[in-house]
Amino acid sequence: MPAFLSRTTLDMKCLETHRRQWRTLAILAALSGLAALSGAFALLSATETKAAESAPVTPAPLPPITGNLMVYRLAGGNEEWPADKRQRIVEAMDAAIGLYNQLGQFPKRVTAHYSPGTPTADGNYNGTIRFGGQIGFRVALHELGHVLGIGQHPNWGKYAVNGLWTGPHAIAQLKAFDGPDAVLHADRMHFWPYGMNFDKEGSPENFRRHVLMVAAFRRDMGIVTGEPIRGMIGVGTWGTQAEFKDVKVTKGDQTLFASDFSKGIEGWKTLRGKWEVADGALRQTSEEENARALIGDPNWSDYTLSLKARKLGGNEGFLIIFGVPGDDTKSWWNLGGWDNTRHAIEVPDFPSEPVPGQIETGRWYDIRVELQGPSVKAYLDGKLVQQGIR
Repeated sequence: MPAFLSRTTLDMKCLETHRRQWRTLAILAALSGLAALSGAFALLSATETKAAESAPVTPAPLPPITGNLMVYRLAGGNEEWPADKRQRIVEAMDAAIGLYNQLGQFPKRVTAHYSPGTPTADGNYNGTIRFGGQIGFRVALHELGHVLGIGQHPNWGKYAVNGLWTGPHAIAQLKAFDGPDAVLHADRMHFWPYGMNFDKEGSPENFRRHVLMVAAFRRDMGIVTGEPIRGMIGVGTWGTQAEFKDVKVTKGDQTLFASDFSKGIEGWKTLRGKWEVADGALRQTSEEENARALIGDPNWSDYTLSLKARKLGGNEGFLIIFGVPGDDTKSWWNLGGWDNTRHAIEVPDFPSEPVPGQIETGRWYDIRVELQGPSVKAYLDGKLVQQGIR
């Protein structure tokens, strides 16, 4: 671990705290040895960069605890991990998340796993990182980039074209670092320079530039906190058969959509699965995963989606889809997920924890999802089950 990110030795009490709760990690910013920057994103010039490199290293002041911090926890069962692996993961995550929190606003909840079968490490936009053959600060910094959208967000492919990144914010940030002739490369999953793809890239200044590049990429991809959740609605299943009826979308006193299955599936766009109308309901009867039927306007926002749903068979429950700008965007309330053990709101950049829950076969459920700006409230049979804000 780089000396400028050294930290005090963890004792077992600290490790137990990791196991039990999310960590805010604001104090880790003070251990990074970098000059404090405001939370807002800003381009930093090559001149400013050189001055920062030559400036005396002094601890940064503690930032305020706000909702814009990234936090993490260790996955369940971490007390069974090899002690040296767990401590290395804790140290790497503390340092990497501390640096992200110091240099910008990256609200995200992350779960760190130890996965001996993973050759190196991998991070996912769903908020998980698996450490296997590689554990360290540089690795954590890189994988957190994936967690924050690098190579993972639905809009990544929109701007990574023919081996180059075309988004204006990241290009502008790179040119501020390296001059007007700098070229920003990107493939299906990674970017360079400053992608922290290899150990040889590591240096205090390059670590800093990496975080600021990630912030710029997120702006290009439209990952901005506080923006209203917008998009179409729909229903879906995952290895499960189900049917849906009385689908309605309202905005205040206005009805944006009300299902009329006397016309069959007219107007609905189906992806995967076997969809049909039977007994006045939209029914999905295949065992395919991620089967979905969509309808509505990608620009809809601030609406309430209500419907009835019944499980007919299979391993899980329902996918209640909302706020999707495109066909395959993952933005839904997953009811009876993970082999029918949990419910979870799964929306890009939405900090929400799964809750225990099951969906019974053969029973009709009343479901309601309310969107107001960046906030979501999800009700099952009239009871508020989950809520949160992006």
